[in-house]
Amino acid sequence: MSTQNHKHITEKTLAWLNTTHESNKLSTQTNPNIFVLDRSRSSFSESLLTPGSRADIANPFFAPAGSLATARYLQAANNNASSGSAPTSLQDGLQTCVNMARTRSGWNPNDPPTAANPHTTGDYEHFISFTKEISRIPFLTLESASSSLVMQQSHNADDLINSFANGFHGLETADIEETKRGLKELVKAALSECEKTNRESFFNQHTLQQKDDTAIYLIYSSTFSIVATDQKGTINFQSSYLLTQSKYTLSNATWDRIKDLFYDQQKTDTNTWLNGMKTLPRAGSTARATCLEGQ
Repeated sequence: MSTQNHKHITEKTLAWLNTTHESNKLSTQTNPNIFVLDRSRSSFSESLLTPGSRADIANPFFAPAGSLATARYLQAANNNASSGSAPTSLQDGLQTCVNMARTRSGWNPNDPPTAANPHTTGDYEHFISFTKEISRIPFLTLESASSSLVMQQSHNADDLINSFANGFHGLETADIEETKRGLKELVKAALSECEKTNRESFFNQHTLQQKDDTAIYLIYSSTFSIVATDQKGTINFQSSYLLTQSKYTLSNATWDRIKDLFYDQQKTDTNTWLNGMKTLPRAGSTARATCLEGQ
């Protein structure tokens, strides 16, 4: 990186770190945000919403999130772990900036919407706000962003998981099965909140990956409808659904140039990040999906 580019990224990072809540509303995106672009063409089914809830067509009742760190990433995070409070390792840096974006957006995956209270900090609007914050981080590189149409007509939860995971770009073969296990927990969380009325469920999965000297953050999202009948959770598929995904990276070279700017930031360790980026199943729920191996 040239001296000029080094100065540019340092200035941008300082400005980002010093952003206040109010000024952040006026700040521009560093990267395009495909989740906002796809929002206008998402096809939430009006027939699946309860009477009087039409205002929530763009704000599904459920927005369960799942989180995962691959084995290679966890090994790198453990190898580079430090005892200080500030983020020093590449993995600490990525986790900390993503968590800062989540905090700024107000998004809380563990505050899921309900029929009685459809607007919570865990709803679709807050997730979109979170993706906007991610797109403003100047030292993250947006490597790819795409939407793909996935064909699926089964009511089997394992089929959902397979089609969802197989549509993910950027995952190595060794990570696919690990991802599917994480998605099963995501489905269980969604089912634990479902009721005897069809509700839209906005699934979003967050994955940390390591490749050589680069840390990778992957975001995947899609929308399904879920209903509970006699304590059995059923996932109702349309004949197709839109799978949206983006891939952000942070290289060790970039992090080395800016990490000293984070000296007064509280680091987010891997376990804290994983727990903060996922929706836990509601206690006491007995809803189960059709099949869902390993329950």
